[in-house]
Amino acid sequence: MLNLGIYNPAIKHQKVLIKHLKKQASKRLQEKEQYGDSWKRPDDSLQDIIEDENFDPHIHMNESLQGKSFEPFRHLNKNVSATKISKNFVVFRGGKHADNLL
Repeated sequence: MLNLGIYNPAIKHQKVLIKHLKKQASKRLQEKEQYGDSWKRPDDSLQDIIEDENFDPHIHMNESLQGKSFEPFRHLNKNVSATKISKNFVVFRGGKHADNLL
């Protein structure tokens, strides 16, 4: 988002959160491997996610797999006229309101 010229503060927080979660997940996986059965399992949602059968600790964020980003200011730098004349302009009498026609 930042390279598109749009500042999105959520991206900054997302990167910080992912950084800390990766550290915590790798630490827990190492401790579980090191201590085996004597390892005390933390009772929280992160541990539930780690123990999920679909969890892959080697996953990387690939931006090409993400959905389209919301770009609310994408039209600011384009030179677009405010009024456009279409084929309906003549049919509806040049944009005049119906109450002004009587």
